[in-house]
Amino acid sequence: MQAGGRPQGDEAPLDTLDREIREELGCSIDRETAEFDGAFEAPAALEAGYIVIADLYRVQLIGEPRPSAEIEELAWVSPGNPDRLPLAPLTKEHVFRRYEKHARRESPTLRLQIGS
Repeated sequence: MQAGGRPQGDEAPLDTLDREIREELGCSIDRETAEFDGAFEAPAALEAGYIVIADLYRVQLIGEPRPSAEIEELAWVSPGNPDRLPLAPLTKEHVFRRYEKHARRESPTLRLQIGS
């Protein structure tokens, strides 16, 4: 799963993203690099019968990500080897496909993509 969460009140998507990254990964985003990559839906990984609606952004992080809040561990997973860990449907069905699309156009550096 990606770090992310629900907006609080009338919070803007980038504000939600930055707050969630700070809370869950202990770093922040460089807003100048934020690129909206689309809105996607997928079955919720931990709540049967629910659908996750996520706005995905490509961003550069400021600082080193580390597990915080409800995040227990971090793992960098290659889209070419997704079966290494159990992955949320949003990750398998949308995030990795978006990454592969962008990787074909630019250098193969994985950028963290977050749902809001």
